[in-house]
Amino acid sequence: MSDIKLDVKGFSCPMPIVRVSQEMRKLIPGQTIEVQADDPAFEEDIKAYCQMTNNILEEFTKSGGVLIARLKKV
Repeated sequence: MSDIKLDVKGFSCPMPIVRVSQEMRKLIPGQTIEVQADDPAFEEDIKAYCQMTNNILEEFTKSGGVLIARLKKV
């Protein structure tokens, strides 16, 4: 279970990553966030975000048109 759930469906690039970044700042290391998005660019964006910030992309799934990512703050 994630510490924070963030729904950014309906937002397009770059807003989903902007919102993820804002929420990640609120977390302490070890906490997780689950993000639901429907922007097709989100998959590549969230992977790049994790590489740039060294946060961990624990899980990424697609369900219907919804992309779900679970990140852990390091």
